[in-house]
Amino acid sequence: MTRNSTPRTVYTQIFHKISEDIANGVYQKGDMIPTQNELAEAFGVSRVTVREAIKELCRRGILETIKGRGTFVVKSPQVFGSTERSHGLSSLKKYAGAGMGIGSRLINIEELSADEKLSNIFGVPRYTPLIHIV
Repeated sequence: MTRNSTPRTVYTQIFHKISEDIANGVYQKGDMIPTQNELAEAFGVSRVTVREAIKELCRRGILETIKGRGTFVVKSPQVFGSTERSHGLSSLKKYAGAGMGIGSRLINIEELSADEKLSNIFGVPRYTPLIHIV
C-alpha cells in the first residue's frame, strides 16, 4: 500500500459522502437528511456505522440531531482545495497591503499539504492543499 492510498473506515467514507452532498447543495441549511435506517440501507452498512458518521458531523457542528424529529443540516462544511485558492489569496494580500481597514492584520499566508493530523482535524484527504492564514 502506498502512502497516498490510506484506507478509510466505512463510517469515515459515509462522513465524507454526506459532507460532500452538503457542500454540493444536495442538502442545504435546515434540510433534514435521510434517516439512519435509510442511509444504512443506501450504503449497505449497519445503522451503528451510520450513527458514527452522523455523530462526527454533529460534533463538528455540521449536523444536529433532534430526538424524535430527525437530523438536520446546521451549516455547510468548509471546502478545501478550491480552484479559487490563488485568487482568494491574491485578494487578501491586495486588501491587506492597501491598508483598507478590514478589521484584521495579515501576518502570514502559506500553502501547505494536509498531513495525517490536519487530515483528521479538517476531514479532508491527506495531501490536500490547505492555506494557513495568520
